[in-house]
Amino acid sequence: MTSENLIARPERAAPRRTLFRDDFAAGLRADGEDAPWLLKPAGALARGDGVPRAVPGEGLVVDPVGVHPTTGEPCFAYGATPGAGDDHMLWRAIPRRFAASGLPGHDIGPDGALTVEAEIATEAFGMAAHPYGDAVTDPRGDLRLGAGALIAADVETRLVLNLSLTDSRVFALYERFSEPGKKNGFCRAVPVADRVPGQFHRLAITYDRAAGTARWSVDGREVLLVDRIGGHGPSDRGRLIDGGAPETDISPRQLLTGVCVFTLPGASGPDGGPALVSEGRPGPLGPWGQGVRLAARSFEVTAH
Repeated sequence: MTSENLIARPERAAPRRTLFRDDFAAGLRADGEDAPWLLKPAGALARGDGVPRAVPGEGLVVDPVGVHPTTGEPCFAYGATPGAGDDHMLWRAIPRRFAASGLPGHDIGPDGALTVEAEIATEAFGMAAHPYGDAVTDPRGDLRLGAGALIAADVETRLVLNLSLTDSRVFALYERFSEPGKKNGFCRAVPVADRVPGQFHRLAITYDRAAGTARWSVDGREVLLVDRIGGHGPSDRGRLIDGGAPETDISPRQLLTGVCVFTLPGASGPDGGPALVSEGRPGPLGPWGQGVRLAARSFEVTAH
């Protein structure tokens, strides 16, 4: 069966075992060695470019650190700090779990599968004021300007699976990030649903190591299937927005999971346009005044 085929064997009906769960009633607990969550630094910001807080009825709400001096809206502060532009991941929280390999994440045995699911919403600010000219045709839908996401990833094999939210679209991303100094990765972005700012969605990502498949679901509906992990994914869905390294079969033995806010200024457009920043198109790699608010009502990781 090839990665271009969207028909795969059904998921196995196996009992699920909860590995991690949080309803964020107490906000995001990431302080101290016993805290359940880990935050990723961004430049000089030790906790990343986000301020988490608990909001009744909304669960966890994470706003960027900055406030725009003109509009008063939330905006990323990372661009004004040392190290701006060398990391597209502005804020990320993952469960404090480590696999037998010592890498972050949960172990997945040869016959195992793992699902991460969460109820998430995002709202973007300032996207129309982007400095990239005609490289952006749809500021509300272009995930390169900024998006929030549910993520599942493996550091060892460089695999990334995520569901990303812009103001108008949900994207399924399937990626192998490049090793430092090399161009041996790829990223396929597939628009899978429409949405409006602040709308919550039930998102789920399943990696089945035994079957060699990955599945993305939005609001209870499967929206993407990849049946060859390490292949480029279905050629008739979305497009490769970054790289196009040779296909190489992989079988990740662990996955880290979490939620994040990111930008992708070096990627080509989801609709076929050029990269926002390249040798022939200079522009800011770091934030330029935009912001993304992320909210999460629940988060759960299960093995099956």
